[in-house]
Amino acid sequence: MRLAIFLHGAKYGQSAKLQSRIVMKQVSRGQALEVSARVATQVNWGDLDGDHLQEKVVDLSPEEFGKRLTAFLKNGCQFIFGDPKSVTTKQFDTASFIGKGWTTWKGPVNGDGLAGEEDIDSRSLALTEIELANFIWL
Repeated sequence: MRLAIFLHGAKYGQSAKLQSRIVMKQVSRGQALEVSARVATQVNWGDLDGDHLQEKVVDLSPEEFGKRLTAFLKNGCQFIFGDPKSVTTKQFDTASFIGKGWTTWKGPVNGDGLAGEEDIDSRSLALTEIELANFIWL
């Protein structure tokens, strides 16, 4: 997944407006078939309870099943198990997220974003651990 950033209205003395969107490569038919084949052949079906599978998975509506499986796949087929109390953080690296040559917005909001101090909330630099118990999940 890549974040594409566009600047609009930066000509004729207008202030630049930053707009972003997620650009994703569409999953190919081959990739979808590969995932289907792996589910069919690589899941240890003998370790699963058939009644539980029926109740919690097979009986889901097609919409709910699709929503849950999509979320699982988007997360790289990983779950958070147990009850984690906190997670450690690291400083955000624009280059590794977006790509080399990209930086954080610099200067005032009505500027061009290329000159001045980086627009980073200094509190975020001091944040080294997030306590999940303090989250309000909506």
